[in-house]
Amino acid sequence: LSDSGSGSDAITSLQSTVSLIESGVATDIIPAIEIPIGPPRTNLLLYSEQFDNAAWIKAGPASVTPNNTVAPDDTTTADLLEGIDVYGNYVYQATVGTNDNRYEPSFYIKKVSSSGTLVAQNPQDYGPKGKWNIDLSLIGSTWERITRNHPAVTIVYEFIGYNSASGLLLYCSVGGPVSFHVWGAQLE
Repeated sequence: LSDSGSGSDAITSLQSTVSLIESGVATDIIPAIEIPIGPPRTNLLLYSEQFDNAAWIKAGPASVTPNNTVAPDDTTTADLLEGIDVYGNYVYQATVGTNDNRYEPSFYIKKVSSSGTLVAQNPQDYGPKGKWNIDLSLIGSTWERITRNHPAVTIVYEFIGYNSASGLLLYCSVGGPVSFHVWGAQLE
């Protein structure tokens, strides 16, 4: 900005506007600006609060008790998963995905079992296409959202689309069988 008048006037006007806003006199002088941070995200999982739905495959003695407890949104829609153990006793949902795209799983969990390692994995590939280990001993007794940044999560492999698909598989690799409440699963 120059000192030729228009620049100085603009700075004075901006300083006056900021002072008015800070003092609470005017709150609608500067309109809110929304800045998109990335493309819109879509949850690829169907029935993300209904693990008893046929979209979620249950194997072995793994079972789902629907609407077993109050969910994080204060509705009685959280499900109890029991008998989750090493391969063969699990729950999963496969989805459409794009090869080599990275996906982000997340879900709410309220543990019942005090220890064990819950595994969240891409069911489309049992190799390096998506695997998180979740240490149940590091989860409290209240609802916690499991994301990549949760202290109980160790990312073994990123979730990557494979064979035009992705998904979410939950099983226990250590200390099973385990039981926990789950709600709001997402794969974006």
